[in-house]
Amino acid sequence: MQGALRERVQVEPSEQQPVAEPPSEDALVAAALRNNAAFRGALADLGIAEAEWLRAGGLPPLTFSLLFPLGPKQIEYAAKFPLDVLWLRPKRVAAAKRDWEATAEIVVQHGLDLVRDVRIACADVAAARGRVEHSGDDESEYADYAERRYRAGALPAQDVAAARGREAAAGDRIANNKAALRAAEARLAELSQLDVFGTSACHAAHFDAPAALPSVEALLADALAARPDLRAAELALEAAGERAGLARREIFQLVAVFDANGSGSAFEAGPGVELPIPLDGGRAERALADAKLAKASAAYQATVQRVTREVREALAHAEAAAQSARAWRSERLPALAEWQRRSEAAYANGAADLGARLEAAITAQQGQRDAADAFATWRRARAELERALGHRLELANAAPAEIPPTTAEPATGTP
Repeated sequence: MQGALRERVQVEPSEQQPVAEPPSEDALVAAALRNNAAFRGALADLGIAEAEWLRAGGLPPLTFSLLFPLGPKQIEYAAKFPLDVLWLRPKRVAAAKRDWEATAEIVVQHGLDLVRDVRIACADVAAARGRVEHSGDDESEYADYAERRYRAGALPAQDVAAARGREAAAGDRIANNKAALRAAEARLAELSQLDVFGTSACHAAHFDAPAALPSVEALLADALAARPDLRAAELALEAAGERAGLARREIFQLVAVFDANGSGSAFEAGPGVELPIPLDGGRAERALADAKLAKASAAYQATVQRVTREVREALAHAEAAAQSARAWRSERLPALAEWQRRSEAAYANGAADLGARLEAAITAQQGQRDAADAFATWRRARAELERALGHRLELANAAPAEIPPTTAEPATGTP
């Protein structure tokens, strides 16, 4: 079952990662499918459904009764076996098989939910790590610069106060970013049961956003054909239909009887039948089966509606996230990098003071943090869209890539 699940989500089982190499996102997904306790509990439901399937196919016990002689009464023997099982058993087995298949699809859906959770946790870790890595000490350096300028009489006191306020806010932001990284790593470690603390886990997994996503019509058709929870609802509806038919056939239960009494020359034996006749015609059982069938039908329709909504919502979020990620990669980060390069060059040539260079560095660091958030938002949105579809989303024009740096080396040339 786990092998089939990995095939559905297109994740290959990974070998044990070397200590020196942090696990990638796909490796963490595979580890979660192996190690996550909640998912193992969902897998146990398959065993329960299989046991019910075996029970449905089993034969009922042969009932043997013995009445002891008392006074003139003779000893009596009787054996009974329900004959209706011979023609009702296939229907019962078919219904139990549908239940098992529905359970298997639900387990697959649990696996897809776990894959989504791991990928989102990876995006959270990557975003938090990006915010930590691009939280430099430029604000402190700028505050010191403002202090020196104030003492030289070139800057008003309120500008120094504002710079110190920015320095304090930056310190709080750094502390919060580190706490967010630890929390995101704890969430990822819980899901995967791997030690990811202090590592660069979750690297290079479907990073670039595509130029365009498939149409909503194509995605809806794909999801309605692939979603395992929808297939589970369909199988549950079929099982309820099987049981509704069984309820009408089980009204009359024919029992074969073999009776014997006496002993010696007075011994008598002979076959017979029992036919319990329900006075209400099994109305309660039929009403219950019909109600369960109606509920299963409504549940199937509700699942179709929910899948449709989830695909539309996930696609809307993915399109917005992809647009933002593309803008950061192709326009905003390159513009910030160019601005910082020019600021470094101007400062090196004496055409700009230290304050301008530090302002450019601070803005570039903020841009890197915003870009990390934008790229993480795209990864989360993609994970949600893939979960809504029920499989991995293949995007030919989206290749893994690194975040373009904006930190420029001090330049000596002209801007």
